Amino acid sequence: MNRRVIHIIECMAIVAVAFALRFIFIGKADIGNDECFSLYYAQKSLADIVCSLSDYDNPPLWELILHFWIAAVGIGIVALRSLSAIFSTLTVIPIYLTGERHIGRGSGVIASLMYAFASFSLFLAHDGRVYSLIGMLSAWSLFLFLSIINSNKKRPVHWTLLTTCNILLFYGHYMTIWVPACQLLTIFLIPKYRHYIKKYLLSLAVFIVAYLPMVVTLAGRIADSGFHGTWIAKTHSFDSLYHMMCSLTNAPVTASLLLIVVGIAAVMAIIQIAKKTFQPTNATVLSLMWAIPLLVSFAVSFFLGMFLNRYFYFILPTYLLAIAAYIRRIAPKPLWFNTLCNVTAIILMTVTFNPDSTTMRHGGWKGDTRAVATKIKQLNSHSDCNILLAPAWIDKQIVYYFDDDHLAFAQQGKLEQPVFYNYLTPKGFIYCDSLQIPTKPTVYVVQEPWYNIDEWLELLSQYGYKQTDLDHHQQIDILTFRLDTE
Repeated sequence: MNRRVIHIIECMAIVAVAFALRFIFIGKADIGNDECFSLYYAQKSLADIVCSLSDYDNPPLWELILHFWIAAVGIGIVALRSLSAIFSTLTVIPIYLTGERHIGRGSGVIASLMYAFASFSLFLAHDGRVYSLIGMLSAWSLFLFLSIINSNKKRPVHWTLLTTCNILLFYGHYMTIWVPACQLLTIFLIPKYRHYIKKYLLSLAVFIVAYLPMVVTLAGRIADSGFHGTWIAKTHSFDSLYHMMCSLTNAPVTASLLLIVVGIAAVMAIIQIAKKTFQPTNATVLSLMWAIPLLVSFAVSFFLGMFLNRYFYFILPTYLLAIAAYIRRIAPKPLWFNTLCNVTAIILMTVTFNPDSTTMRHGGWKGDTRAVATKIKQLNSHSDCNILLAPAWIDKQIVYYFDDDHLAFAQQGKLEQPVFYNYLTPKGFIYCDSLQIPTKPTVYVVQEPWYNIDEWLELLSQYGYKQTDLDHHQQIDILTFRLDTE
């Protein structure tokens, strides 16, 4: 059996494992806020998608792709998440190819298996959002970039595909600007790659021209974040960096041991630099590609909130490939020791892997939405109550579960304005965006616990309402206030 066939069998076997892991519990968790956001806008026309998202922190690529996907498969929760799961599964291929071709025999197997058993990659595979797509695109961008700089051939097809990947990445998520930025920085910093500067600048020029339609939107988002900050809390300690690494590599023990590997590789590089014997390798490139975005963004996050684990998911394939490269560098011989280190890394990821994403509450994205929607539907049938939604945007989750076929949600998605009053009784529901005096003797507050409702609590108290009950659900509470008539 020749080597090419062996590589195909290995890669497809890992793809099959990743596929199985990502589809086992794909429909178990209730739909989340962000999933409803994407699904809601994806039902609109292509022009409306682009126009509507110009006011949000989301470039339109995912919703545009999702628009065609749901037209074919529907808006059921499994149908929605299947697209993310497919992209997550296919990410195995560029990871495997990068490891085998640009690090060394067996490195692709190690890195792709670690990725297959990364709980965070599974969680995002179960999230109908853009992150699995940008993970796949970033992995392909890395493979193409290494293929170019490690070859003396012109490779026009590779350059075209690399440019396309980077354009799609930035249309998917603004944080992925780090990908082309680090590639350009790598070419500048490492002398043996500097002859690619002109070609990369040309690629970057095409990248900029392709993004011109979104320049005004991007400038507006940057200005808004600069003046008003972001919804993400600023970083206050180094714990955030450690927790980020734990998110990427399953658990504290795994993260700590892999960080030890990173530390040993860094010390070895520093010693070689001091002795003037350091020679940049593909491991050096991988280090720049994951460490610079992570560490610079971490530093900036002390002044501007941005350090959110899913925003940096695009570095996961690079980080796992770097771990495989570090192990190869630290323990090249004897073979048994190198094998032991690689197998240990895989075992660590495997035993700490959680195939059930419902038990992973990264950022509180998903709650017991179906049960809450059923409860609210019952409450809404009574005419003597107001229902306060806090935050206002959870209306999409509620309406999604108002009927088994999600017809109400589909009808709302086709409206010109994102107003759910057409389905939620106008006289009964209150959106928390603006304070208004309740008109009913009973007020039910549907609240995500992190959302501040102090102004509303003060208003209710001012008008004689007292809390009489608390119905707690995962990530969502229903508080009952009744008018004190005594």
